[in-house]
Order: sequence, then C-alpha cells, then structure tokens
Amino acid sequence: MGSKLKIILELIIGIAIVSFILSEIRFQEVISILGNMNNLFWIPIILVYIFTFIITAYGLKALFDSILDIKFIRWLRYYLITFSFGLVLPGRTGEFSIIYFMKKNNISTGSTAAMVIIDKIITLIVFGLVTVFGLFTIINSIELQIGLLAVFIILLIGIFIFSSFGKRVLVWVLGRYSSRFIDFHDSYRNLLTFHKGKIAINFIVTILRPVLNGLLIVILFKALGYDVSLLYATIISSITLIASLAPLTPNGLGIREGLGLLLFNKLGIPFEASLSMYLLILFLNYLTGALGVIYYFYHRKD
Repeated sequence: MGSKLKIILELIIGIAIVSFILSEIRFQEVISILGNMNNLFWIPIILVYIFTFIITAYGLKALFDSILDIKFIRWLRYYLITFSFGLVLPGRTGEFSIIYFMKKNNISTGSTAAMVIIDKIITLIVFGLVTVFGLFTIINSIELQIGLLAVFIILLIGIFIFSSFGKRVLVWVLGRYSSRFIDFHDSYRNLLTFHKGKIAINFIVTILRPVLNGLLIVILFKALGYDVSLLYATIISSITLIASLAPLTPNGLGIREGLGLLLFNKLGIPFEASLSMYLLILFLNYLTGALGVIYYFYHRKD
C-alpha cells in the first residue's frame, strides 16, 4: 500500500510540475519551432546520442569488470533494458534493475548495488563540480548557497554509505534483508584496492558525459535555429541532471525540463525553444526505451 501511495504522489508531483511548465508555454510557437527544424542535423544528433549512450554503458561496465567477465555486446543489451526501466522509475534509480540480470550471472545483490552506487557517486562528483562552477556563473547568490548545500549533502551521504559506521547502520536498517547485501562492502573494497584502473576508466567516461550532453543540446538548438555555447549547455545539462536525481517524479521528468527552461531563459532562449529541445531529447530517450522493451520480449531467456 505504501509503495502504491508513493507512486501516486510521484505522479501527482510530476503532473503538477509539467502543468505549471505548460501553463507558461505558447504551444503554437512550439509547433512552429519544431516544424521549422533543420532535418539535416538529425545525423549529428543521432551520432552524438548513440556515442554518449554507448560510452555511458561502457563506463558502468568498467566497474562491473571487477566482478564479472562479460562481453560488451551482451552488457549493452542489459544496459538498454535498465535504461528503459529508468524512464519510469523515480530519481534515475533504473540502473538498480540490473540486479535482476546480474543474479542470472551469479552476481549477488550486494555486489551489484556496490558497483551501481560507486558509479552514481562518481557521476555526482563530476557533474556536481560542473554544477558548482555553473552556480557561480549562471545562478544568483541565494540559489548558489542552496545548490552548494545540496551537493555537499549528497557527497556526505556517499561517504557515509561506504564507511564502517555506515555499514553497521545499513545492516540495522535492512534487518533480515541485510544478508542480501552481505557482499556490498567486500565488492567495493575489492574494486578500490585491486581495480583502480577500472575506476579511472569510469572517471574519464564520466568527465566526457557532461560535455557530450552539452554538445547534443548545442546541436539540437542549432537545428531549431538558436545558438547556445557549449560551455553553458554543459553547465545547464549538469545542473538539471543533479536536480533530476531527486526521487520526486519518474526519471526526474518535469524537474529537469522546468529548471532547464528557467536557466536557458537566463541566456535569452525562449521557453518555447527550450521546451522544443527537451521534447526532442524525450523522443530520443523513449525511442531508445521502446527498443529496450522490444529486446526484453524477444530475448527473455538471454
């Protein structure tokens, strides 16, 4: 009953945020902007999107290589499905659905959770640093203080999870379910001790991701007839990603777009143009998600 109530609340919040955004938008203008899109840009858009998707999957695989030897093509199939789940789960928690596939490969829940959480902490560190830089360049002082506090709290939570005290608290909170996470700390210690190169690969990939996200936004805006610098696109995409991690709506839907509209508007981009850009990203994401679902039904025994 509690989980159903949580889902209902997330949907209500998501609908409220989206409704507020839509109330500020002139839809005729959005239709006009999308209708005048330069379709020649679809080639670089798709290439950048696919490349970003592939290296993001590879970055997570690098961590899992410390506990599982798996071919990249098979890993990419797993990642595609978890990406699909992530489109409907709150706060980008979809990656944890990979626990199901790792169990089929005899990898424990605790080990899988350790790899996913380390990946998320690295993501928070890299995108958080870009966000902090952006808070100094785009957002006013009050928002700056709130943003810095949020990043600081997130980093503290990450440090706490991997501390000895955090382990004891986790066992106490999970109670009888703690046995499922018994390999959690052993797996991350093994990774940190014997597989620093794999962590370095994940860091390098994660550093590339905000730039590639920004590049995709630049190309999308260019296709729509607007110019945005790669620096500001990278900063804003990082800020909105951090904000979308809050488990308030499915995949941060509405939070990311609403904040993005406000920030791009500070650069002189109309709400309608930014919404058009985000609609195109949503189209690419849900098309990818649909492919993941199709794969699931055609390869359920894999």
